[in-house]
Amino acid sequence: MQHDILTLSTDKAEMKAQGNRITSLQTQKIQKSAARIFKNGQIFSSAVVGATTSEILLEKAERPGNMGISYDYELPKTAALLSHLSPKQAREMKLAAFKSFFEDLCKDYPQLNFSGRFAVEKLESSFKSSYTGTLESSGEKNEGYLLYKRFGSTDFAEGFFNLDGETPDFVEIRKKYEPILQAVSLTSSIESKKMPVLIFDYDDIIQRITKDIKPSKFHGKSSYLSGKLGDSFFSSQVTLKDLSFDPEKGFFDRFDGEGVLHENPTVFDKGVFTNVLYDLRQAKKSGKQSTGNGRRYFDTGINCVPHNLTLMAGQAKAWDMIKDIPECLVLVASYGGSISEQWEFSNPVQVGMLFRHGKAVGRVPSVSVKGMMKDILGKDLIGISSDTYSFTQSPAILTQLEVISH
Repeated sequence: MQHDILTLSTDKAEMKAQGNRITSLQTQKIQKSAARIFKNGQIFSSAVVGATTSEILLEKAERPGNMGISYDYELPKTAALLSHLSPKQAREMKLAAFKSFFEDLCKDYPQLNFSGRFAVEKLESSFKSSYTGTLESSGEKNEGYLLYKRFGSTDFAEGFFNLDGETPDFVEIRKKYEPILQAVSLTSSIESKKMPVLIFDYDDIIQRITKDIKPSKFHGKSSYLSGKLGDSFFSSQVTLKDLSFDPEKGFFDRFDGEGVLHENPTVFDKGVFTNVLYDLRQAKKSGKQSTGNGRRYFDTGINCVPHNLTLMAGQAKAWDMIKDIPECLVLVASYGGSISEQWEFSNPVQVGMLFRHGKAVGRVPSVSVKGMMKDILGKDLIGISSDTYSFTQSPAILTQLEVISH
């Protein structure tokens, strides 16, 4: 009888801040385990939170009344792999550095209210089965954020810091966000027109591409990308990879939830659509090989999705890209819009800052932006930064968008 056991463990220390004060330091250790048994063309599974044994997990999976899910693909024969990375800096030093960073911000900007969190988290995953070697992967990452706004402001936030990656350099983080931080109290206005726009967070664009490269959607001819593998879609500056292992970004997974190794495949290579991502089931249906994208969230079945679809960095830093531009809108926070099935992009701007020749003029109230996603990363793209700003450690995008003043 073939079977496997996936174990995911986290060991986290988290510091929380509210109203310019460090309010708590919490620690948490969680182990989650899931088992699958393959029998008579069906998969029977179980899941447990907390310490447990293989015997208990397998017994729960075989318990009478469990519903099975059919499968008709071959199980992988992955060789053993052990990947354990030690942190470059002690956890206590990282937390102390965040505390000092936070206190300096509060002292230097007493007119602003800072709140957020910073966590140091060790992640471990193991895959043990009757049909592969033992697979193990671990590493320690940092993740968190700070939001800020002026005292008395009714906005949710007027600016932010993202605090993620393997080893935070808070001096560099502050330098990156300082131009926005210093201009938070300035105001300006703008006319409706097409103009250069600097985008820090474009998760909605990544999610649109993620949906359209799902093999069920792609091969079902309901994706904007259907039938266009090998076509040039974007600027040659655009390379998108699915990263699961990149320690500098805090990614440590070497394999997926089916025991298939993941090799950071390129999805768009210099603008060309080069790859669809597969799990074992979708690969069998499509006559392809799994790319190691059978994601398993402990208590769910397999989902065929990217690990971390990531835009590769460019050559120049974000602020250097706009220093010679007469007028540029910086999207500090822009969300809540939509991207249609035809890749029509539209978003309201919660916090937009007008810059002229690289200098902040002030916040622009009540605007939105729109464009065609293919053009945003294509003919209208000006550049991609070498430094990163988003939660997924992606670079900033400088492109042309229609800016609409309300």
